[in-house]
Amino acid sequence: MLIGPALLPTFQQLGIYEEFLAIGKKLLCTSNYKESLEKYRPTDTTPIENFTGYLHYVVARPALYDLLLKLVPADKIHFGKRVLNITEKDDIVSVHTSDNDVHEGNIIVGADGAYSAVRQRLYEKLKSEGTLPPEDYEELPFSCTCLVGQTRVLDPEELPIVNVPDSQFLTVHDNNKPYTWSVLSTSKRTLCWFVTHQLDKQAGKEAAQQRFRNNENSCWGDIPVQSMCDETRNFRLELNDGKKRIMGDLYDLTPKELTSKVMFEEKVF
Repeated sequence: MLIGPALLPTFQQLGIYEEFLAIGKKLLCTSNYKESLEKYRPTDTTPIENFTGYLHYVVARPALYDLLLKLVPADKIHFGKRVLNITEKDDIVSVHTSDNDVHEGNIIVGADGAYSAVRQRLYEKLKSEGTLPPEDYEELPFSCTCLVGQTRVLDPEELPIVNVPDSQFLTVHDNNKPYTWSVLSTSKRTLCWFVTHQLDKQAGKEAAQQRFRNNENSCWGDIPVQSMCDETRNFRLELNDGKKRIMGDLYDLTPKELTSKVMFEEKVF
């Protein structure tokens, strides 16, 4: 994940800013290449610090989760809950879950993703009142799929890029294929990578159907993941060490359980 000025002041208020800096790796610029590996002018991100007082940092999502979870008492987090309904009465909101529990409070925050159960219940109420905006009747559009992964811990002798003090963010753009692919270095001496496939309308529709068949956005299963790895394996890659490399070199360094295929829904609710 890329975390920057939008969140870091809040981390300071929560007292976890210094701990966050210990698990993040600062990003000072991004490098972009043509498919031929001819380099575009790099993008300097340091003016953001001059303007806001904060840099951007690359951080592993699990490490950030662990840091945030330390702030929340364990008895405040409940797993295995599925929201069935939400009701309101006076100043009380009640959340009804599939295990026949009812949780009451003054405010409910629906931070539960693109297919939010909280939003769906809210929309049902707005529909019945005739106040749901027409745009919110539309289905979620899918514009791209993305193959993502993170390598094992790497030897700097083998890949010097992992020892560079700031995070290296390298992206290749291909004008002849509907793909872009990127690599980021982390503070754990690993490389995170992702290959984005931009979809046309027909491919997007087929991807949506596949997603609903699987009923799980974060994992398409081993066969689709391997298929996309095979399709993109020979994409050329620049890691600033003078060696000829392809994306397949990173795939071979990545444990299977750290590789997945995801979909990006793009909609403003």
